[in-house]
Amino acid sequence: MIIAVVHGYLLRGTGSNLYVSNLCRTFCRQGHRVLLFSQEPQPEEFDFISRSEKFNEDNCGTALEFDRSTGYPGECLHYRPHLGGLLPVYVYDRYPGFKVKEFPSLIETEIENYLDRNRAALETVFKKESPHLLISQHTIMQPVYTAKALAGSGNKKCRHLVTVHGSALNFSVRKSNLLRGYALESIKAADGLVFVSNHSRADFTAYFSDLPGLEKKCRVIFAGVNTGLFQPLTSPDKKTEQINELGKKLRNSAVKKSGGKSAAEKEEFARKLQTVTSAAEIRDLLADFRSRSDDWAPDKDTADKLAEINWADENIVLYYGKYLWTKGIHLLLGAMPLVLQKYPQTRLILVGFGAAREYLEAITGALDQGRIKLALEMIANPRSFGLEDVPENEYSEGLQKLFSDPVKVSRFRQACEGRFFKQVIFTGIMDHEELRMLIPCADVAVAPSIFPESFGLVGVEALACGVLPLQTYQSGFADVVDIYEENLEDVFRAAGIRHLTLDQDLVPNLAAKITVLLDYLEKITLEERACLAHRAHRLAEKQFSWENIAESYLEA
Repeated sequence: MIIAVVHGYLLRGTGSNLYVSNLCRTFCRQGHRVLLFSQEPQPEEFDFISRSEKFNEDNCGTALEFDRSTGYPGECLHYRPHLGGLLPVYVYDRYPGFKVKEFPSLIETEIENYLDRNRAALETVFKKESPHLLISQHTIMQPVYTAKALAGSGNKKCRHLVTVHGSALNFSVRKSNLLRGYALESIKAADGLVFVSNHSRADFTAYFSDLPGLEKKCRVIFAGVNTGLFQPLTSPDKKTEQINELGKKLRNSAVKKSGGKSAAEKEEFARKLQTVTSAAEIRDLLADFRSRSDDWAPDKDTADKLAEINWADENIVLYYGKYLWTKGIHLLLGAMPLVLQKYPQTRLILVGFGAAREYLEAITGALDQGRIKLALEMIANPRSFGLEDVPENEYSEGLQKLFSDPVKVSRFRQACEGRFFKQVIFTGIMDHEELRMLIPCADVAVAPSIFPESFGLVGVEALACGVLPLQTYQSGFADVVDIYEENLEDVFRAAGIRHLTLDQDLVPNLAAKITVLLDYLEKITLEERACLAHRAHRLAEKQFSWENIAESYLEA
């Protein structure tokens, strides 16, 4: 079967990017011919891509980037449309080589130019290749230009499915009547709408409740995990060995990629943070260091930082995803001193990229410097420190209440002052080949998102690696939480832990649940931990394998 997959962004980093790359790899493994459209600048790094072509400026001709054999039964032909320098996004991030603008800030002529460029590229390919199935991503704009290209190619037999990821609706369509119009065009063009969670489907159909017949087009297909790649350690005592191998990978990556923060830059940031007092000065400091950072390379000192950890005796709390306010990482930083009061030998590792990194590093620095009042102010009032379009005091009241008790303030300060920089490690971005080696070495994987998520992929990847996830019980996370709490019910009952709810006590509850999970893991034997890891992996394999997901698309 010829399957066209249309995705206007990269193939690494964010959830939808990883979704697309995994789905295409699985189609190739099943023997299909895949036509993949994306803006991935390094397609040669994806083992399933057999051929890549880059479009010229008018999107009517291409230049060959490479052509190779992959060893997969099927093949993937990758095409990169020429966008003329503008990349519209749902959530702002920097992409080298592009002028990046969020969709709500675009004028109609910019949108139409973006649509026309992509349409021309797709139509050029579709006139040579006639796909049987077409899968476009997001509510806007991929389905719009995909449908136009399909019509222009004369292919009337191809079925068009749209995978609705959450960002387009929540960050763009809801903010603009113009964008809502394009979303309605997308829905009309689709033969079927695929949602990655029940929440995502319910949220979407509620927003478009005035559309007759919408429900008939909708179905839920959970996102998945590569359970061949993400696996538990063969034994819990293999952590140091695996981290040493990961360190070699990270050092090689640091040589290949010139970006990534260095230890010297982090020390300079901490030193300058000590000299600023006002919110305005801190905003300027964050902006300065943000302008210097490179999101697309791991930090230069990550391998050394990981090597300093005693993997046999220290507890590891792991976050991986984007460095965004919506992910609740600032609240996790506020919770960690409470965890350290009982488990001082605990490290928090933060893997990711994104616009809030310097803000999060400033909170870490303030706690390390004993400037507790400043850290609390940054957590409670992010907008005052340069973060835009975020509510103040969201879910931070429970943390503020703790500081009405001088004894608790003293304990909090003692837990983090002079040591928090050491206990919290920012790594920068890691790809799946690196993450698969780090996740199994963690004790708890935490995803404290405070904004609706389309799906709880972090929890699924943690399960596949044999690690217990701790996620807020909300939106698309809830589907995953329900599955692992039901299937590992004896574990969560023995640990005495249930849902992590979104309320004003989120910070103390987050700290308490991390502590309780560490209590449980400390009590069980290495053999019992290995058994638990195996059960978690089998659960991920049964519920979230990409083979099942790919088959569900073909059935649709």
